[in-house]
Amino acid sequence: MLAAKNLVGCLYLSALALAAEKAVYAHFMVGIVENYTVEDWKQDIVQAQDIGIDGFALNCAPPRVDSYTPKQLANAYEAAADLGFKVFVSFDFAYWGDNDAADITSILRNYSSHPGQAFYNGGALASTFVGDYFNWNNVKNNMGGQKLSVIPMIQDPTYLSRQTTGIDGALSWYAWPTDGGNSVNPAPMTTIWDDLYLEHKGNLAYMAPVSPWFFTHFNTKNWAFICEDQPTRRWEQILQMKPELVEILTWNDFGESHYISGNEPRHSDDGSSEWAADFPHDAWRSLMKPYITAYKSGAAAPTVTRDELVYWYRPTPKGVQCTNDKIGKPRGVELFDDVVFASAMLTQPATLTVTSGNQSPVTVSVPAGIHTFNFTMGVGEQKFSLTRGGTKILGGSGGKQIRQSCEAYNFNAYVGAFTARSIRSPSRKYEENQNKLFAKFVNLHHGRKSQQIIGFAAVSFTALAQGSLDKPLIKPEIPSLDGGLFKKLKPTQTTHARSMGMGLSSTVIALFDKVVPGGIGTVERNWKVIFHQYATAQDALGDNIIAGGRCCNRFANAGIVCMGPAAPCGKKRNAVPSFNVTLINEVNVITVPSDSDRKVCDPSE
Repeated sequence: MLAAKNLVGCLYLSALALAAEKAVYAHFMVGIVENYTVEDWKQDIVQAQDIGIDGFALNCAPPRVDSYTPKQLANAYEAAADLGFKVFVSFDFAYWGDNDAADITSILRNYSSHPGQAFYNGGALASTFVGDYFNWNNVKNNMGGQKLSVIPMIQDPTYLSRQTTGIDGALSWYAWPTDGGNSVNPAPMTTIWDDLYLEHKGNLAYMAPVSPWFFTHFNTKNWAFICEDQPTRRWEQILQMKPELVEILTWNDFGESHYISGNEPRHSDDGSSEWAADFPHDAWRSLMKPYITAYKSGAAAPTVTRDELVYWYRPTPKGVQCTNDKIGKPRGVELFDDVVFASAMLTQPATLTVTSGNQSPVTVSVPAGIHTFNFTMGVGEQKFSLTRGGTKILGGSGGKQIRQSCEAYNFNAYVGAFTARSIRSPSRKYEENQNKLFAKFVNLHHGRKSQQIIGFAAVSFTALAQGSLDKPLIKPEIPSLDGGLFKKLKPTQTTHARSMGMGLSSTVIALFDKVVPGGIGTVERNWKVIFHQYATAQDALGDNIIAGGRCCNRFANAGIVCMGPAAPCGKKRNAVPSFNVTLINEVNVITVPSDSDRKVCDPSE
């Protein structure tokens, strides 16, 4: 019996060890970030960490091509080590070659024991773009005893069963519907290529590719792969396939339109801004997050923890003839369907209604989980609505209209999302201002004769004091600036920003968006960061964020904002240490007229 228990224990530990090896990486184009600082790298890293990405594959050219490669590798590794992230070098063999073996070895020896280095099977991980037949035995033999795990891109999966080049696995680049050689196949994406890798890999690791989209419009390459519902379809395939590793293609390749990063304002422009500017893909990260969690745990399906709707669509129907395009219509676009996509991420069943431009509204019933639908594309405004029990829970208009005309062809996807905490799609305007936050605070002292104070402040998010909270209050989407700490407000500025309802005072402080007509939500350029701060405070406070205060002191035009079932609305859950803010501008204190106040509940609440 004891032996049986030990066997079960060993099997359990083996299963944990196997699960721990599973990792999700994202392909990062170093060649477009020559001006990046360590802080720039950190902004990308925290976005990636927020959805469970473990590291970046650093696609780079040799210094003779990009002189800044050594500097940016150093920056990336430093940032990764500081944040508990992992990176590894992916040598782009469009530029590296067999004669570069000594330089490749030198780079890998330099970073193989770095705290930011990613590992697989006990060895420092390395990879490539192309370079299928490079002899890694020579590199491994000159690593000075440091173990190396090489998982390069391999284009012929049958080669795996006869390879002798010292590789430890294979990365597939067949992340879109294709027969190979950049041929364009009709959707949907299948696992035909994955099956070949799995058939021939033997004991080698398979790093499966995941990519949401593909469109490029250069003189040298001008085509689109037909991805359509691939952002969810591909992840569902991954959950069934359960490969050893996953690589997202890509984090920031704007030129091929499969980026999932924010807009990276400091990246260099290779001309791709013509189709990537003002086409955010951030919401695809939200869509990927539950799939990444499910993949790592071995689950067959993702678990949804909050209601959200992610949508995407092209800016024009496929048949539109553009009037000023100097390259010509991209290859493959005739295979597109003119449809709009919406993925409902639901904790409970709901009803989805989509009105695409001049098309009639279409309504579908959606069960709990993640489910993707397509709707016939109509020219004009794109409207989305999710209701439950007859009550709208989220929705609004898409951030870009579909038009019947164009100057240059653009088959990139516009991607946006709606959640219970945000009602606007991403826009470039506030991405440019993402380090600024506009917040309003209400300091409500109980008592019939008390004044109600609105403090309006432009504040800048910086880092929190280490160890000040059990979990960070800063969301990854809000980049830290200079590593400074939040500082206390001066007493003359009242306690409204200092206490934040966090147990330091009986005063109830609220962040809100509907205190006055139009509300803080009218500050469109900062909408995203406003609601990230909203969610940030909620994470620490539980369900304690109230619109406009509580009890007799609530504004007449403000209702309670209930953030979830963890605690009753308006009640403090757990007192946690305080955090403070540094004001850029003086608080503009406004005394609200008494006629704005109305008794709406029992003072004893």
